[in-house]
Amino acid sequence: DVFHLGDTALVSLLRAIDLFDFAAFVLAKDDLTENRRRRQKQASARDNVVFELGLFCGQLGPRRTFIFSEEGVKIPSDLAGVTRATFAERST
Repeated sequence: DVFHLGDTALVSLLRAIDLFDFAAFVLAKDDLTENRRRRQKQASARDNVVFELGLFCGQLGPRRTFIFSEEGVKIPSDLAGVTRATFAERST
């Protein structure tokens, strides 16, 4: 019941933040991003998941927001020093 008909995702998420005491986010290799300057491609988490992680962390605080990341997934530099749980790559 987080996303309401007629609301944008952001409005629904902002309303939902107050309903939860904790949040858990999974950063998995769902997308492929390219760094044109370095001419490098890397598996990365969905942009919306990273955005929502920041949104909830800002409201709930880092002690109540948990990150689970797949081994080898690109982590935004702002999260480089944050301790997170990791899990093995998914087999295809």
